[in-house]
This record gives sequence, C-alpha cells and structure tokens, in this order.
Amino acid sequence: MKALFFLIITANVGLFMWEYHQGAFEPVTEVALVNKESMLLLSEVEKNLPFSEDLTKKESLGDANGIALDQDIPLGQAKLPEPNTEQQVILEQEKQNPNEIKSSAEVACYEAGPLDAKTYKTWRNLLNDTSANIKIFDRDVPVISSYMVYYPAEKSLEQAEAVLKMLKDHGIKDLLLQRGGEDQGEISLGVFSSRERALVLKDQLQIKGIFVEIKPRYKPAARKYVNVIGHATMLESLQKIQKIDPEFTIKPVESCP
Repeated sequence: MKALFFLIITANVGLFMWEYHQGAFEPVTEVALVNKESMLLLSEVEKNLPFSEDLTKKESLGDANGIALDQDIPLGQAKLPEPNTEQQVILEQEKQNPNEIKSSAEVACYEAGPLDAKTYKTWRNLLNDTSANIKIFDRDVPVISSYMVYYPAEKSLEQAEAVLKMLKDHGIKDLLLQRGGEDQGEISLGVFSSRERALVLKDQLQIKGIFVEIKPRYKPAARKYVNVIGHATMLESLQKIQKIDPEFTIKPVESCP
C-alpha cells in the first residue's frame, strides 16, 4: 500500500515538472490584431446590412442554394450564374440615350446632285423601284464655260502697262489689261473653250520666256438635283454615282419632299 502511494506521488511530481518545462505556468499576454478583420456571425452581418444589400445577399444565397440542389453539389462549391453584361450595357444605353436608338429600317431624306439626263435615267433603271418617292428639281450652279490664259498682275498699273508693252513687242496682239474688279492688273492673252487648247498657247509662250497661267471662267447654269426618301438601298444607289462622279454630292435634309 505504501509502495502504491509512493508511486502515485512520484508520477504527479514528474508530470508537474514536465508541464513546468513546457511553459504551462508562464503568464499569457494578448497580442493586438494588426490588419485583421473581425469575424461576425451571419445574423450580425444581416442586421448591419441596408435593406437593399440585404435583399441582394438573400437573392444571391437563394440562387446558390438552387444551383446546389439542382446539381447535387455542396453549397460551398456552388457558383452563381454569370451576369449578362451585354444586356446590362444595352439597358444602360437606353437609360442614357432613350431617343437615339433608331431602327435600321427608318426612312431618311437626302438631296443629291447634280445629275445629267443620261445619269438620271440609268440610276432610275438600276433602282428598279417605281414606288420610290423622288422629286427632281433644277438649281443654278456655277459651271466652267471657258479657260483664260493670263499674265499675273503686277504690284501697280504702271508695271502692268510695262508688261503689256513687252508682250506687244513679242508680236502678241490679242491682249486685254484688266483695269478694275477682282482681276485688276491681270493681262488676258486669250480665252479658249477647252483647257487643252489653252495649254498649247501657254507652252508656246514659255518657249519665248513668257510665263503665264490658266484659270477657268464660270457662268451660272441650271443643273438637275433630286430629293429622295428611302432606306439604306436608296442611299447605296446614290453612293455608286458618287464613286464615279467627284462633282456629285449627297447630303441629308431635314424636310422630306
């Protein structure tokens, strides 16, 4: 009996010494948490959330529960469906610009021209649309009537008179000094119906050391234009004319014919 008691005392003393060496009896110091977020229970989070965020959270949890039940997977591994970003962009554009979203089939009005009789007839045949709303009208626009060969104006009329005498000494008789207007001081050496004929005289004078210029002369003339109402097909037909005729223009108009 004494031996058993002595054995128990010896075991307790040994256990006490082992715990003492392991530091079980040292004072505990609390270490402050740095950059650590406090942990909250789900019930505490729901109480602190605003009503709208709380509702969104519950809807998200509900979606995750539904996916987990349908696919028979743990709730923690369930993924929420990806948001439809394309639909969100369209809705956002409709909110910002509700009046700018138009149908591709919307009717537009255009003014195009000038057109000669042959081009207009060919265009109507290619258009092949007898119901098209087209209004043709005439408009006076400046057109080239001729080309003038001229000596550029000097700084004064006295200098221009001296150039005029020099040209006459070279045997050039068809001369006209512009004494007023926008062309004052210029000396005309001839007017031609085509640029090619004007270039012939320019080259002849250049050989003699006389350097002249060529410029077109304009006069008003009636040209044919059209006002049209149509869809994209109508605009494409007009753009085909524009590709082969640099003078041809197309512009949108506010009021349709």
